[in-house]
Formats: sequence, structure tokens, C-alpha cells
Amino acid sequence: MSAGGTLVLLYHRVAYLERDPHGLAVRPDRFAQHCEILRRRTVVPLGEMHRSGREVAITFDDGYADNAGVARGILAEAGLPATFFITTGRVGGGGEAWWDRLEHTVLGCETPAREIELEIEGRGFRADIRSPPARERAHLALFWRLRPLPLAAIESVLAELQAQLGVHHVDRETYRWMT
Repeated sequence: MSAGGTLVLLYHRVAYLERDPHGLAVRPDRFAQHCEILRRRTVVPLGEMHRSGREVAITFDDGYADNAGVARGILAEAGLPATFFITTGRVGGGGEAWWDRLEHTVLGCETPAREIELEIEGRGFRADIRSPPARERAHLALFWRLRPLPLAAIESVLAELQAQLGVHHVDRETYRWMT
């Protein structure tokens, strides 16, 4: 508990993922364990916290569909409320978030390419991708370079990257957004 007696838990995803380079997912079995422990506490929706008691609020960011299905089911079974923050521009959207496409393109593709060479906002970017550790470094370097850019610029770089690596991206069912 924090000094004020309240605790806000932030989750992004409850899912089994092949790769989770940013550590945003909690496996469903682990989340169920979290909920079992939380049942012994006073868990309230975020908007009902009083900051004077020893309360816990469970929150979710982004709006991945697995939160509406898997996480909500586990919460209901445990009798716990949660607050979901939804990225409204993505509700019902069919495409993966750019960071998920980047992960899949760099870390999940089969390509004979040995390096990535791109231009990002007028600056050169070059990275070795010959080994899994090199790919992880390239992925994180690209993520941090792309993150502050406007979405149109990110999409342009992703298109160039996919073309360069010969990757045809197909949206994965497990990366859908809430409807």
C-alpha cells in the first residue's frame, strides 16, 4: 500500500503472448492468482477511491480485446471491479497498434536480411539483425526512435521496413481491439 493507504494497479493485457518485449502482458493464470490475493482487500472502481482507506483499484490501459474477454472473466469470477481506459480511436479497429506490428516485423519474421537500413525523419538508422539478441536491440532502438513521431511518419517507416525485410503483415487475432 502507498503512504495514503490506496493502491492503483495498472495492467495492459492479460494474455499468453509468444513475445512481450515491453513486459505489458500478464498470463491469465498469474492474473487469476493476483485476483485471489486481491479478494482479501477492499477493491473498488477507480472513481470510488477515497484515498483515506486501504483501498485497491484495478485498472487496464489501451483496450486490447483480451481485457474484455479473459481479464473480465477472471475479475467476474473473483467478484472484483476494474476500471478500463480505452483508446477510443482504436475501438472496433481491425489493425494492430504500430508497436505490435513493429514487434512482429522485427522479432517474428523470417528473412534472409542481415541488417536494417532506414531513414527516419531525415536521419539514417542502421541495425544488425543476424541474431536474436541483435534483433531485440534493433527492435528497441526502432521503437524509441518511432515513439515520438506522428502516426503517419511511423506508418511510413513500418511500410519501408516490411518491404525491406520482405514481410507481409497479417493482423493477429490476439492483438485485436475492443469493439
